[in-house]
Amino acid sequence: MSARWLDATAARPVVVASDVFLVAAGAALHPLRLVLDVCDDPRAFPGAPPWTDEVFRGAVRMADIVTTSSQTLYEEIRELRRSASVYYIPNGVRAELLRFQPVDKSSRGKIGYLGYIGPWLDLPLIDELAAALRDRPVELTGPVDPSMAAPLSRLSTRANVCIKPAVAENEVGRVLAGLAVGIIPFRESPLTRAVNPNKLYEYAALDLPIVTTAFSPDVVGFDSCVDVCRSTPEFVATVRARCDGIGLRSTRWIAETHTWASIAQRFAALLTEEGC
Repeated sequence: MSARWLDATAARPVVVASDVFLVAAGAALHPLRLVLDVCDDPRAFPGAPPWTDEVFRGAVRMADIVTTSSQTLYEEIRELRRSASVYYIPNGVRAELLRFQPVDKSSRGKIGYLGYIGPWLDLPLIDELAAALRDRPVELTGPVDPSMAAPLSRLSTRANVCIKPAVAENEVGRVLAGLAVGIIPFRESPLTRAVNPNKLYEYAALDLPIVTTAFSPDVVGFDSCVDVCRSTPEFVATVRARCDGIGLRSTRWIAETHTWASIAQRFAALLTEEGC
């Protein structure tokens, strides 16, 4: 949660809460405006208490302004608030990543995933992919959720699968530059339906072919240049084709139009429009 004062004489801050559990605390500051920014659906995370839905609905109604990066949540929140002061603001990417270029788009390049390796990742799909494309390395880079340790260990027995630890933010460009195709193999679930994945914008910054499952409207909306697959055979066949240089489409424009600087400008503009 953060607060900012409009000027040196302002007595009441504008409070921005990035968690529904912090909205009540923000309201206690008697802010000029209370802004709730919802990135994911807190009700769908593993271990979320059963009363999270009540907190979510209460926070959405209590806030003066609500922003979200999820099209699914945008529609739900608009209904809860009867469309009052609800804004869709997508995720973005650091402009610095646009300076990187893939070093290898040939069939020798890696098929890669960069991000948290959690229960929303479809490991059976990745296993099918690795089995079908035995001559191509499949690399998963990121922190591993404890619940994924055992199935990930079984997956890593495949000769062409490599699991790498999380990298620092300033290493993301280097990792992505070694990929031929960026994949987002998420399961469809109540959690992922509200996910607008940062990795999509990161892959796009390097103009990588992007192959994803159809888990949320936020990825489906880019289907003019991102491959959105609805079955395992389609996913495998599409990755194979992109590795072979078939059907490539530029994705870089996604990152160019979604830098964090431009997203911040949109956020600031809407706050101004709302009288903050």
